[in-house]
Amino acid sequence: MSKILAKLDQNESPIPPPDNLLLNRYKDIVKDINRYQRGELYEYLRELYAEYAGVDKEYVWIQPGMDLFFEDILIIENNKRIIVPYPSYFLFIEQVKHYGYNIVRIPLNERFVQELSIVSRDKPSIIYIDNPNNPTGKIIVSKNDITLIAEINSDNIFLIDEAYYEFCNYTLKDLVKEYDNIVVFRTMSKAFSFAGGRVAFSIINPSLARKVFYYNIVRFRLSTISLGLAIALLENKSYMNDIVDLIRSERKRVIKRIREIGLQVNSSCTNFIMVNTGIPKIAELLQKEGVLVKDLGKILGREYLGYIRVTIGIPRENNAFLYALEKIIAECSQSRCTIHDTS
Repeated sequence: MSKILAKLDQNESPIPPPDNLLLNRYKDIVKDINRYQRGELYEYLRELYAEYAGVDKEYVWIQPGMDLFFEDILIIENNKRIIVPYPSYFLFIEQVKHYGYNIVRIPLNERFVQELSIVSRDKPSIIYIDNPNNPTGKIIVSKNDITLIAEINSDNIFLIDEAYYEFCNYTLKDLVKEYDNIVVFRTMSKAFSFAGGRVAFSIINPSLARKVFYYNIVRFRLSTISLGLAIALLENKSYMNDIVDLIRSERKRVIKRIREIGLQVNSSCTNFIMVNTGIPKIAELLQKEGVLVKDLGKILGREYLGYIRVTIGIPRENNAFLYALEKIIAECSQSRCTIHDTS
């Protein structure tokens, strides 16, 4: 394989947090590393995130990754039925399958919210909505949508995944106070450039939290290092705004160029885009050019052959992607390698 010029396959931030924020705090953290995590670290991080999110501290819980939040909820439900958009966040679907759930897929089309409302009335379920959606990058439900559905579905639990909140500034978190069956999830993996730190948040009504989480277990799941560094980043979060601004600017530039090439690409309010190239093996061809992207055909099936999800990187990475894409498109136009070519 060629040297990796652009790693654009996992929706990570292309820019690490400032060294001084991490190194200064790290020295203090490791002095106490022989001890178990102090409860006040967990509580202080709750306070910081509550202030950032604009909610009361009692609504905020923290775990090392969203998957543990999902797991805690999945294991307490007796009715193994879950409703999800199609397409949707792939790893969540794999996790749900692992726990033996019956998955009801609602296609993302102009009737999505209406169909979601009808299907969710059938019997108690968990309803998962990634908003913005992965891999399309679009907001797929509004506050009004969820309010209308939640009013007549009090037995259902709504899981709202807002992993890309900072890139779109659209949130349903205010509904958590009104409805105790709505949970909103956030992460520091994307805009905060802290994917390796494994820090995720849930904004959840305390009445539901008491049924789902056991405090003395949850607070010990995060390491002292992750807690300390997350605190340092939230105390100095202006760097995050700079990263988000760069990604938004680059996203606009990349989308414009892809459309000039003549390919279909969705508008996006995340740090990634979904592109229909019409070339079934496009991800493999890009990898040979040193560019890694997510092959949606492999994950979602034949309907998405030729579709790729591309993380927006720094200008150098995006340029490498665009150069490789244009090169492949030119070569394929000469050899007629289209979506119908499955060789």
